[in-house]
Amino acid sequence: MPCTTRYKKKGSSRSYNILKPYAWADVINDAFIKKHKLPCNFLYKRAKVSIHTNNTKHYITFQGKCKDCGENLFGWCSKKPKEFEPLEINISTKDTRGEELAHSSKRPLMGLKRQKIGKQLLTDIPANWRRQNTEEMDFDCTSPPNLYKNNVLSKAKQEYTDKLLRLPKKNVLESLVELKHTSLAGSIHNIGYDPLYVHYWTNHQILIYRDYNKEYCRLALDATGSLVKKLKRTSINILSADIFLYEAVISQGFGQFPVSQMISERHDTISITFWLDMWIKSGVNPPNEAVSDYSKALLGAMCKSFCSSNLRSYVQKCFFVLTNSSNDLPPCFLRVDVSHMIKMFCRLQHFSGIRNKRLKEFYVRGFRLLLTSTSLERFKKLLKSLMVVILSPTDGWMDENNMQPNPSESSRQYLLSLMKDTASFNDEYVAEECTNIEVLNDETDTVDSTNFYDQDEVARFIHEIETESNMDALTKGNRESAYFIPALLKDLKRYCYDFPLWTSVMVDQFKSPYLIATSSSVENDFNKLKNEVLKFSTRPMTADRFVIRHVKSIDEHSKLFRSMQLRNTYANININNKRDILLPECDSDIEISHKKTEHELINDICDYDYETSFRNNDSNSNESISKVTQIEINSIYPQSPNIKRKINKHLFSPAGRKIDIDSENSDNDIKTLLDFKKNDINSTINNLNDNDSNSLETSSCISSDIENWRGKGENPTAKLSIIKKYKKRTKYMDPTPEIERLLNKSLRSKNQTLLINGNMKTPIRVNKKRYLVSNTCAFDSVCILIAMAYTDSKDYQEFINKSHNELLTFCKDLAINGPSSIIYKKTPRNFK
Repeated sequence: MPCTTRYKKKGSSRSYNILKPYAWADVINDAFIKKHKLPCNFLYKRAKVSIHTNNTKHYITFQGKCKDCGENLFGWCSKKPKEFEPLEINISTKDTRGEELAHSSKRPLMGLKRQKIGKQLLTDIPANWRRQNTEEMDFDCTSPPNLYKNNVLSKAKQEYTDKLLRLPKKNVLESLVELKHTSLAGSIHNIGYDPLYVHYWTNHQILIYRDYNKEYCRLALDATGSLVKKLKRTSINILSADIFLYEAVISQGFGQFPVSQMISERHDTISITFWLDMWIKSGVNPPNEAVSDYSKALLGAMCKSFCSSNLRSYVQKCFFVLTNSSNDLPPCFLRVDVSHMIKMFCRLQHFSGIRNKRLKEFYVRGFRLLLTSTSLERFKKLLKSLMVVILSPTDGWMDENNMQPNPSESSRQYLLSLMKDTASFNDEYVAEECTNIEVLNDETDTVDSTNFYDQDEVARFIHEIETESNMDALTKGNRESAYFIPALLKDLKRYCYDFPLWTSVMVDQFKSPYLIATSSSVENDFNKLKNEVLKFSTRPMTADRFVIRHVKSIDEHSKLFRSMQLRNTYANININNKRDILLPECDSDIEISHKKTEHELINDICDYDYETSFRNNDSNSNESISKVTQIEINSIYPQSPNIKRKINKHLFSPAGRKIDIDSENSDNDIKTLLDFKKNDINSTINNLNDNDSNSLETSSCISSDIENWRGKGENPTAKLSIIKKYKKRTKYMDPTPEIERLLNKSLRSKNQTLLINGNMKTPIRVNKKRYLVSNTCAFDSVCILIAMAYTDSKDYQEFINKSHNELLTFCKDLAINGPSSIIYKKTPRNFK
């Protein structure tokens, strides 16, 4: 649209009608290049509009000049278009097609087009924009001048996002302070400059956490990096340390939600404690349970803020409660995520390399048994068995008739039976085998005692188990142990000094409904933040930009989460009311069902005469189905601390799928609960059996496990496939019935590990002479046997190391280095 502008010159002024600045040039240029595909980069000027065409020849005139070749351009429009008619433009310039290589510059991106492209790039990246705008290009041609480079597009995107974020200042710290007292007032609470830290949480987060804290509350804490850019300080641009994002996240059946955040340059206990203290000071109560990784800074900060003590004192108090020496239970249950513990244990140096794969399979699953131990006695028994296997150089049998196993063999078989999840192995068997040795423990307890053990009861407890294990490991068997790794004991003891944090021995004392400690909620929140909220944003970004984006996404998320939270509460109340109305006469059946085991309950449901019930009227059918569902819920979870949250696992819709009463469509699902038909009962029973067969770990977790992202799920109405599918290998946290097969599996590499017969080798060059050795089968076999004996037996190894025999030295090199080229060069010497 034409607009009027006024030009001043030497005290006088004159008005002109022109096309809208920073808008018309790109429109005309894009249409011109699209139609004629000239490579010139024209810069336009002097776009004049004559409102009264009677006095002028043209309605619109403009000029341009190519930045690369200098060719001039003149354009005009003869008459003003009528309403809803297109504008016809005539352009006169030199045809430069075929001179593409002489043109390399790009048009400036500015005005309305810059804003339009910046808006498009909010949900895309510059490289994709360039690819999408190559539709009008011809193959074997250079890019046109209006196909901008990535750096120009990135800058346009940044300027548009900054405009939306309304950054008040260019300086990061000044911008944060301005935001704290203006647009983000009430969300940003504390700001520090050197070192940098920002504490922020919204009022909506406080409200959601307070409602969640009315029941048993579990909080997950963790930190992540690569989000916030380092600061530059002083005139010489000294960079700050890495800036991490810390989050505290809660989790419910319908999702997770962050309740407090901090970005900080310092990552010590004091800084994290200050953040948690300020969050509690804002009017919230500490959680009942807090989970993090094995970071001592996070654990120490949680202990100070939630329990008002240091980490060592917390572990001591828990141990005293376990041994019934004290009733002083800490107010908050601190735990370590099992996934991080398994990861740390797997990365120990003792399990690196293909040769230690069997050791890793055995000991990591043994460590998993420690993680899931629920009592001090069981933990002690498992730890002692592990230590005996680690420290014993022999295993097998102590008598010639192979009737009495030594302690190492008994402990190993005991651990294998638990890894298989079999109940046939007697737990007392290990203790009975070692009764004669345990009598000597009282005499050796005081030998190596130090001040450290006298002061720390937990360390003394671990030391006593180690002493007993050392005595048991002295009993020899009739074969060498393949699991003898005495160096592993040091790392195992280091972890065990904090065993109340990462095992499940304190679950009963704290009355926690969660057997397994997991921080998957905070990990999942970090994943969504990086791959969804900031998917199209450049990372790392400045601190002020990140805080604005994060607070905005939290506000959006809080509305959705609050909606699901309210629907969940309403659905639970609605179900309780319907149960009271529909089932007034089921009290006696429910009381009886409390006395039944889960197996008996499932059999009762499976034996129920559904054929008879469906011959009755609809009301009787609905009543019987509701009765079965009610009995099942109350019998499996009779003592659940939060029965409302458990109900959705055992209700099924007529379509055969589980009813998620926490979802947005929970009302519709509840209404269809009483519309079951005959063919839906079978699918209901199948789902009940599947759910009841789950392990205690999965049934005690609210949120779904992240490790299960590859699972495709089961369709209850689908038919079984005739083709036998490959059974997925179990994980470390699952029972492993195939543990013996894994431990006995061949670890031979696909690479060549045997000596190749001389008939198949090319001549060997030694000292400028060529040797061809043929028919070496016997020699190769003997060498391989000696090399295997050197590897497997300590006696052979010591003998060969002391020997100077050339053949034995050759076999030693073969065992250590494998069949390398140097080995083949040494082969002819042994035939001389």
